[in-house]
Amino acid sequence: MNDKDLILQQMISNPNRNPDTYFTPESLISVILKDKHRDEIEFLIKEIIREKPELIKIEKVIGEPFAVSPSGLVDSFLKKGGFTRIEQDLEIERIKQAEREAKSDKLMDLDLKLKQFESRIGKKLIIAGFVIAFLSFLITVLTLEFWRVDDNNYTKEQPTTVQQLNKEQVMLKDSLN
Repeated sequence: MNDKDLILQQMISNPNRNPDTYFTPESLISVILKDKHRDEIEFLIKEIIREKPELIKIEKVIGEPFAVSPSGLVDSFLKKGGFTRIEQDLEIERIKQAEREAKSDKLMDLDLKLKQFESRIGKKLIIAGFVIAFLSFLITVLTLEFWRVDDNNYTKEQPTTVQQLNKEQVMLKDSLN
């Protein structure tokens, strides 16, 4: 139980307490938190009021600079865990937030590494693409050159073949005659 819960617990601890009973920092030091200074107790009470104003009422008491009394909500608040549970929940949330940030940092690192890898692979793919395009161009040029040579050979041979056929026809005609 933290100090704020101890203060609230002390305020409601006496079941026969008069509803008009008030507490001062001095009265709480004498009963609990003997190791604290009056100003520390007053600070804790002000923190309770700041965080959960519905738990404590500030009393106007003649002769006392600072007096408070608990509200009827203190008992159920303490049964639900009080400020101790609130602090534990906040600590758990801080831990979860730190874990989320760590995971986010890891994801950012992995994303950066992936982009660097893609960049390296991308450069290699671009270079490979240029090499393939160049080789394809060379193959096309060489193929066109071979076709020209084949066309020239074909056209040169064709008249010869036609001439040979013509000669053969003439010879056949001659032989038939």
